[in-house]
Amino acid sequence: MKLEKILITNLASIESAEVDFTAAPLKDTGLYAITGDTGAGKSTLLDAVCLAFYGKTARLKSDDKEKVAFNGDNIKLNDPRNLLRRGCVAASASVVFIAQDSKRYQAIWSVERARKSPKGNLKTATIELFSLPDMTLVCEKKKETEQKIEQLVGLNFEQFTRAVLLAQHEFSAFLKAGGDERAQLLECLTGTEKFSNIGKAVFEAHKQKKTELQSQQDRLGQIVLLSPEQHAELEAQKLGLLDTRNRQQETSTKLQAQLQWLADVELRKQKIAEVEHSLQTLEQQIEEGKPQQEYAQQVLKANEMRDNREQHELADKRVAQLSQERLALQQQDFASAITTLKAKQQQLEQQLITQQANFVKLEPSFNSIRILDEKLSLHKAQELETKPYLDKHANLIAQHEAAMQKYQVQQGEIDTELQQLEHEQANLHSVSNIAGQWNVVQPQFDDLQKYQQQRNDYEVQLQKLPNEQQALGTQLSKHEAEVQHLQKVYDTEASALSALKEALAPLTQQDLNLALQNWSLCVQAYRSIEEGDALLHQLRSQQTQHHIGLERLEILIRDTKQQDELSKQRLALTRDNLEQVQLRASERISDLRAQLRAGQECMVCGSKEHPYGVEHIDAHWEQLLSDFRSQYQAAEQAREQVLQRYNQQVGEKERENALWQSVTQEIAHCTKQINENRARLDALSDEYKVGSAEQAELQLVSIQSRLNELSKLRNNIDRQWQLVQQAQQHLEQAKHKGQALQQQHHDLGNHIAFLRTEYDQLSQTVAALRNRLEALISDKSWWQDFDSSPQAAIRQLKTGVQTWLKTTERTDALTAEKVQLEHQLHLVSQQKQDEAQRLEELEHTLLQHQQNIERLNRERAEYLPQQHTRLDDWIAELKLQEQQSREQITQTQLALSQTEAQREKTQHSLTQLEKQIAEQTSRLQQLDARFEQWLLDQQGQLDKVKVLALLEVSLDEARANLEKCAQVQQAFQNTKLQLSHQREELSQLESKYPDGVDSEQVKQSHAETTQALEQTQNQLLQVQSALEVDAQNKQQFSLQAANLAQLQQDYEQWHLLDKLLGDATGKKLRNWAQTQTLKILLQYANQQLHTLSRRYLLTNIEQSLEIAVIDKDMADEQRSVNTLSGGESFLVSLSLALGLAALSSNKVQIHSLFIDEGFGTLDPETLGVAIDALDALQSQGRKVGVISHVAQMSERIATRIHVNKQPGGYSSLNLVPQT
Repeated sequence: MKLEKILITNLASIESAEVDFTAAPLKDTGLYAITGDTGAGKSTLLDAVCLAFYGKTARLKSDDKEKVAFNGDNIKLNDPRNLLRRGCVAASASVVFIAQDSKRYQAIWSVERARKSPKGNLKTATIELFSLPDMTLVCEKKKETEQKIEQLVGLNFEQFTRAVLLAQHEFSAFLKAGGDERAQLLECLTGTEKFSNIGKAVFEAHKQKKTELQSQQDRLGQIVLLSPEQHAELEAQKLGLLDTRNRQQETSTKLQAQLQWLADVELRKQKIAEVEHSLQTLEQQIEEGKPQQEYAQQVLKANEMRDNREQHELADKRVAQLSQERLALQQQDFASAITTLKAKQQQLEQQLITQQANFVKLEPSFNSIRILDEKLSLHKAQELETKPYLDKHANLIAQHEAAMQKYQVQQGEIDTELQQLEHEQANLHSVSNIAGQWNVVQPQFDDLQKYQQQRNDYEVQLQKLPNEQQALGTQLSKHEAEVQHLQKVYDTEASALSALKEALAPLTQQDLNLALQNWSLCVQAYRSIEEGDALLHQLRSQQTQHHIGLERLEILIRDTKQQDELSKQRLALTRDNLEQVQLRASERISDLRAQLRAGQECMVCGSKEHPYGVEHIDAHWEQLLSDFRSQYQAAEQAREQVLQRYNQQVGEKERENALWQSVTQEIAHCTKQINENRARLDALSDEYKVGSAEQAELQLVSIQSRLNELSKLRNNIDRQWQLVQQAQQHLEQAKHKGQALQQQHHDLGNHIAFLRTEYDQLSQTVAALRNRLEALISDKSWWQDFDSSPQAAIRQLKTGVQTWLKTTERTDALTAEKVQLEHQLHLVSQQKQDEAQRLEELEHTLLQHQQNIERLNRERAEYLPQQHTRLDDWIAELKLQEQQSREQITQTQLALSQTEAQREKTQHSLTQLEKQIAEQTSRLQQLDARFEQWLLDQQGQLDKVKVLALLEVSLDEARANLEKCAQVQQAFQNTKLQLSHQREELSQLESKYPDGVDSEQVKQSHAETTQALEQTQNQLLQVQSALEVDAQNKQQFSLQAANLAQLQQDYEQWHLLDKLLGDATGKKLRNWAQTQTLKILLQYANQQLHTLSRRYLLTNIEQSLEIAVIDKDMADEQRSVNTLSGGESFLVSLSLALGLAALSSNKVQIHSLFIDEGFGTLDPETLGVAIDALDALQSQGRKVGVISHVAQMSERIATRIHVNKQPGGYSSLNLVPQT
């Protein structure tokens, strides 16, 4: 990666700048300096490069979470948008570079304010990447752009700040740091925090495993098991209670069957009584409903002529209506109306001719009036147009007079104010010399105060710091004694740990875990065999009960099949009898008549009127059909009941068979489990075949006690190990603290020397600046005020300068304003004279127009009638009269035509009415004849009056009555059949117990048996619960013991890892890993150091994080880096910086490098050595930029980018070429 150009706009103190590395003089040099005063903006160049590539800067990379209101913006303090210049609306940083793919690109970071306003909110910063030379946008989205730039540069932000932007002072601290501090710095600089995280993770995992192991031991101690005697006693109780419960269940089943039989017999008797009562009720309802049935049948018969009577009524009404319409038409007279309309039409036509002749005579008068109206309109328009001009010019004259008075008053005020300003300037004559260059003088006063304050601060520190240095020496002596004491404590604790480890050797964790697992398996197998034998006995008893139930159901199903065969034969016989009777009844014509329905077509003739239809067949056949239907329905219902009972018995058999098969499968499964458990026992060695679960449990408890003893011993070792670790940690902390105190003592001495140098330089700077300012201000009394109170004196001077500038500016403004007022006064006076002459001309023109209007009005009045003032109104009235006459003629003609058409229509209507009356009369005669014939067919049963009365009755109500009677008769037959069926079922029930059953005795026996069964069941449940709890506890004990063994094994592994790598802070593994990183870093650094100085090599001391130098001039003697001089320390630190840059960049080619080394702390001799080293560095093909504000840099580095600090907070860049 190689930089070609840097562009900056409104960034920090730099308003606009461009640094082109492809143009002279930077193109021809490999080493250049970036110089300037403190705060001028040297670091802003580096900020611009970071912003263009990564959108953030090295000095603002701390992560502040909270936003604050700062400079009018609610943003974080580390937000790079803070670099936007105050008062600017936009800023940008751009870098042109050659990427790793050897192509040229331009990266641009920009930010702006909303609405392009200095007070607008800051928008989100944007980063864009363009390919050159065609400026093609590479990526659309910001995230993709950042990833693409990182790929092209080959470095992420952290690597870039370590490989391209080198801050040497960080590596000086690294060089003199202690072991832990150096490990932390290496971890941060190389991004290898994962080793610390692994060490912490190992420590936390070991801690968690230890907690889990302790919890598992506590849970195992809480499990309580039954003794073998208690378990055997409960098993015996369980078997006895199971046998008692089975006997009680059999007795309860028999008694329950007898109680059910008694309930069924009682229920059948109650149903028979209810059916007999229902049969009597239905028979009574049949007798009471016979009159209603006969009346309903007459209603249905009368409804056969309903359509005939309704049509007769409609025809009669239609004849009366037509007769009235004919009479009304015959009374109308049209001849007289036609004669009157013709006479009116002739009169209106004569009136229209007279009106047309009068209008033609008045045409010349109309033309004369139109000519006069045009002239009159012209003069009135001119009059109206002239009046506004009169008002306008009069107002303008008044405005000009007011303006002249106003300008004269302002002239007087300006003259007065000018005299006052001249007097004020005479009093401020002493500051007139510096007022013009105040912007240059004021920053010099600020610098003078700042330098004086810094000099005073340094003087105070120089008085205070030697005492602190002496106190640090005393503290360092005391700390060395404390380190010796901690070393003795560490040796004591380590000896105690070794003794505990020797005591642990005879106990083997693996053998005990294997024995615990085998004895747990043995206990579980014995328990499972005992429980399986008991369950197998219970299941076989249930299998026998289910087999007996299957045999009983087989007998019931055979009986039901025989009953089904008998009911099937009876059903076939009743069906044949019913079909024969139906066939005999259908041979009669009455059956066909009974099928006829009102409004439906006859199947023989197709007619919808059935004068011979009947509603029933003969009474004999009806009764016969009813009896046979009842017999068939009773047989069908009996067959359905038999089938239902058969299906129910088959379903019970299937359920019983399913239960039998389920029990059989459980027996097989139980037998298989027992055999598997016995096979597990056979697979174990002879020492585990103790014969019972109780003996195996005793062995298991013994193994567990030995495991607990082993666990306690290991806990003691862990606690002792922690004590050793704490002692070691305290010892290391004390050593590190001693190194830190020694480093502080050394740094404090260097700082005192630095302060003395700075104090001398500031004293010289203050004297020179004071001399320059006294040359500008010669007032000695003012300088005395400045020495006593600088701020008040400067404020007084600044106030005088500001007053002088304001009075001078105001005098110039008033003089210009006075000249302008004189010119405006002359101009307004001339305008007033012009407006007065124009007003006089307009008044003369208005008088002429008014005289012409009066003359034209007199001529026009001679032509118009008095009632009209406008010609258009007079002409409109004449034309309206003519139009009214024409409309009256048209209306009269229309009325005449309508009257003649009405006369023709009335004659045609009379003809049609006569024809309709004749048709309706013929229709009435036909309907009467058909009705009389129907009455004759009824053979006197119905007459006309009775038929009309029957037609008033609701047809639906009559049909409902008939349907109700039919339903009552059907219910009567069904009830008879149901009574027969209930009596048969009662006989079958009574045949089951011919001698009867004593109800009270059975109920008492059943209650006693049920109570005894509940007590037995409760006792059995308690015993089984106790056995199940014990079995679960034993199983849980075995599982917990196995888990404990596994946890113990896991704990041993994590304990070993924690001993080697674990640490609460991750320091142990971090220090080991960073030792390897330090070796790699020293290899890279030695390559650079060989180029810079062939005398020294860097190495680490005995696989630690301590660094030493090998002095080749002293026979490869190793000595501490603290013994190096300032220049030598700089060379070593620079080598480390470049080594880390090579380590971070890996295989990435980096052709641009910036070094911010802090040269100001070096003496002249060391500075020369450093610059010689940088001259040698550029031979590696890198363009190296050194940031410094030291004056000696410009003497040794010819090519410079100088940042000039300007007044008002601005800075500019100047390129100083080689000379």
